[in-house]
Amino acid sequence: SREQEPKRKMSFGKAVIGLLAASVASLLDFSSAFEVVGGPSSPINVTAHNYTDDEGALLQGFLSIPPNTGPIPGNGYPAVVILHDSSGVDAYEKQRATMLAQQLGYVAFAADIFGVYAEMPTRDFRDPKYRAFMGQFNNNPAFFVQRIRAAVDFVKSLDIVDANNVAMIGYCFGGTGVIQYVYVGETGATAGVVAFHPSLSPDTPGPVANITPPVLVITGGSDFLTSPMAMMTLEGNLNSAQATWETVRYAGINHAWTNWFSPNYDERADARSWYSMKSFLGFQFGHEEYDTQPPLPASTNVDAVAYADKSDNGFALQGYLSVPNDVSTENPVPAVIILPDMDGPTLYEKQRAAQISQEFGFIGFVADIYGYDVQTSTAISSSDLDNQAQMYLEKKELYVSRIQAAVDFIKDHALVDSDNIAVMGYSFGGTGSIYYTLIGDTSKVKSVASFHGGLLNGLPNA
Repeated sequence: SREQEPKRKMSFGKAVIGLLAASVASLLDFSSAFEVVGGPSSPINVTAHNYTDDEGALLQGFLSIPPNTGPIPGNGYPAVVILHDSSGVDAYEKQRATMLAQQLGYVAFAADIFGVYAEMPTRDFRDPKYRAFMGQFNNNPAFFVQRIRAAVDFVKSLDIVDANNVAMIGYCFGGTGVIQYVYVGETGATAGVVAFHPSLSPDTPGPVANITPPVLVITGGSDFLTSPMAMMTLEGNLNSAQATWETVRYAGINHAWTNWFSPNYDERADARSWYSMKSFLGFQFGHEEYDTQPPLPASTNVDAVAYADKSDNGFALQGYLSVPNDVSTENPVPAVIILPDMDGPTLYEKQRAAQISQEFGFIGFVADIYGYDVQTSTAISSSDLDNQAQMYLEKKELYVSRIQAAVDFIKDHALVDSDNIAVMGYSFGGTGSIYYTLIGDTSKVKSVASFHGGLLNGLPNA
């Protein structure tokens, strides 16, 4: 029998702040934020299924279905097609399929791109035979995508699958396949696609049609196969194809970092990328949806507090503090410092501080950049605030000094766990977050987040 699965509503703002809170918690060593999601000993629970491509080539994929704990949802389960890396379908993809089914409740299918009768040479990129074998896919997008389409069509034909809710993820070679799939205008995996550490060349041909499925690309910042130039080209291509897209990059992370059988495996980046994929698919499959109501607390519950920039002759500042219930000096908690936009501390930032306090149990603190006199003056106009913002964008060291004053104040607060402090900023404050990262004393904070910060005034010399 089938029954309709309820949706979980989440506001856009709450989704953003939730990801931030989890990110901050992860950086603050809260083990519950991004738990290890798999490993070499992860279980495998799949069944082999043969299918064919448009040319009749025999392929063999591996299917994993959710535990049979109740009736099948009304239209069937959402499904995820997994595209393998350059080693073909092996234990890794089967483990990922099992995880998607057992942890997330999706039908998962580890697709076969190479084919049952493929004679794959030893994986050695110096070997012309191996390069030729891989080249038949990498250099022939139509053939590559034809194999991918066969897997999508097979999954959509299954009775237990909601054919309108099929997504695709790919690792390495498979991540490249995901990009090729959307570039040629395929729409079978309409729910969305995720590419983990694909191989991206700046001279790869771009999209030939508009891209319909939403796209998430997750890469390592030190991955030679996803250089900054390649990523810039990718984003330009996605924009030109009117795609809905997201990109995520992890600093210092090399290629194949999700593969626990690889020497480049990085546990933290793997866990964070799994969370990103999980959140992305949840919204795309309609299990969670963006609420249209304002997510911020109606009551700010903040207290004005005076502090000073001691490095600037005690320049007077006024911030706003929101403290969770049941916090004591015996049980201090992490703190998140909020850098305001160019209007200075307003209701919006105070609501963010209250949200951080009420929903996530951290102390929220709205920092002051312009100073007490500007905040309390009744004669300050919007143009005056614009001038203030411009001055700090030009005097980057002074801007960072104001941020450091907030960090020092919070670090000394009796209710704050001084080893666990984060800084986040919006717009003008997002730019300040970047400045602070480059030239501030970041040894006193665990993480820095920038929301839509601008860089038109350039970057300080780090």
